[in-house]
Amino acid sequence: MKRIAIVGGGPAGSAAATLLARAGHDVTLFERQAAPRERVCGEFLSGEALPLLARLGVEPAGWPIRRARVFGGAGKGIEAELPRGGGIGWERTHLDPALRAAAVRAGARLVTADVKHMEAGLVDGAALDAVVDATGRFPLSRGAGAPLAGFGYRAAFEGPVPDAAVELHLFPGGYVGLAGVAPRRANLCLLAPRDLARRHAGELDALLDDIRARSPSLRSRLAASRRATDWCATGYPRSRFAGCHARGIWYAGDAAGTVAPLGGEGIAMALGGGALLADHFDRGPASFTRAWQDEFARRLRWCRALSALAIRPLAARAALAVLTRVPGLVRTIVAATRS
Repeated sequence: MKRIAIVGGGPAGSAAATLLARAGHDVTLFERQAAPRERVCGEFLSGEALPLLARLGVEPAGWPIRRARVFGGAGKGIEAELPRGGGIGWERTHLDPALRAAAVRAGARLVTADVKHMEAGLVDGAALDAVVDATGRFPLSRGAGAPLAGFGYRAAFEGPVPDAAVELHLFPGGYVGLAGVAPRRANLCLLAPRDLARRHAGELDALLDDIRARSPSLRSRLAASRRATDWCATGYPRSRFAGCHARGIWYAGDAAGTVAPLGGEGIAMALGGGALLADHFDRGPASFTRAWQDEFARRLRWCRALSALAIRPLAARAALAVLTRVPGLVRTIVAATRS
């Protein structure tokens, strides 16, 4: 039995805590805030995430999502069925507590604390056998931040919900994602280029109005909706593999590798990465790293390439025209962003 500290109680940290505790380890899961908090997240769980929830003992809730729609700047779009029967939209303020509760049921201790320092074998001065950094896109133990691809923003909207679909609305330099999470409640998450975000200097309703003026499909979708929560904001690093282990610290979730959000695989990758860490913990960091790259490297590349295509208007318009004529390609591309 090893004494393990996991810092970060999101999907990756909670998944690792649950499975390591079940394996008989002495696990402490640190989370900064006791109350659920809003996060910049698409809040979409793909069909790949649902078996992972079942393995963790978490009953899925939320809004069923069976299809994906993508709209170009001219308002024309394409639609495709999602693999594995689709997924769900589930607000992080409900998902994260459910995952942490599963970790506690498995035997992990949940500690509310704002950890300031971690290194090999130490978290805020406490001696341990292993330390896992699951603190997200800008890991606490890595120091300097990664180069930013842009800025991400998120808010919930009340009004008509996309019917069993997740939608992407493209505009020059970025995109807006919409997914239902409850009756008459949708999650809106957008990625904006740095110049557009700086132009509006924190006035996020004005930023969204600017994007709506560029996107007829988004303008139509939100015509009868209103914002129901405050905005969340974050810088968004470029899609990359950062590493699963360094200087004696294990990494899980976005701390190990960040996927471009357009692929809709962030939560599934976080859950899967946390599970892989637990499964390979006794075999060591090299085994975990190989398994992580075998599982996720291809989708990182595909999602990065698709994101780069989507934010370039001429390229996106040409791609949508081709996909409209050859709809089978849509299913092939969607499948490439999954395992």
